[in-house]
Amino acid sequence: MAVDFSKQEEGLTLITLPSLESQLAIIEKYEPEFNRLVKEAKDLKVIDDESVKKATSQGTDAKRLGNEIEKRRKEINEIPYNRFTAVNKFCKLFTEKLKLVEGEAGRKIRQYDAQVEQDRRDAEKKANEAAAELQEKLNAEAKEQGIEPEKVQMQTIPEEKTIHRTASGTAHQRGVMTFDPDKVELDKVPRKYLMLDEKKVRAAIKTGIKKIEGITIYEKKSTVFKT
Repeated sequence: MAVDFSKQEEGLTLITLPSLESQLAIIEKYEPEFNRLVKEAKDLKVIDDESVKKATSQGTDAKRLGNEIEKRRKEINEIPYNRFTAVNKFCKLFTEKLKLVEGEAGRKIRQYDAQVEQDRRDAEKKANEAAAELQEKLNAEAKEQGIEPEKVQMQTIPEEKTIHRTASGTAHQRGVMTFDPDKVELDKVPRKYLMLDEKKVRAAIKTGIKKIEGITIYEKKSTVFKT
């Protein structure tokens, strides 16, 4: 056990702290489940409803385990001892990989959901094409008989559920608007969205550049004291 002395108003108080090794052992107990999740994530293929449930369980399990390790990390770091860096580094060995597991499970679910939606659209399109052909046939027959044609109902196939539920939790799609910084046409972006790279400008000035279009470069005087 590590020992620390804290001076109080009424004298010296002995504080007994658990060793770093004993605290890291709390995190090590999650290693078997961590290894299982990493292996299953590598082997998992999402191709049907059953496998999408497995991916949902996998992602939620990774999320839960990551949160549990994060909770333990915070509890350990509350102890007044200089172990912050060691604990964080050790926990990151688990949490960073678990985030990858969670992300991969999510990617496979999104891929599966996209395929299900595409299949739905294809089926709907095929059904409506058949309905249109039938309508055309009915129109021709009605015209020959001099009567109003029967109307064929166009087909609408309901969208599949996007919330996947398992005993360990749920997975669902959430859309967030964003952009790809690698696909930007800067000459078309309004000036209000652009920011001057001050660090590069100052670095250029330090190299001796005295003129940059649109920027006023001047010598700023200051008083330097030496003793």
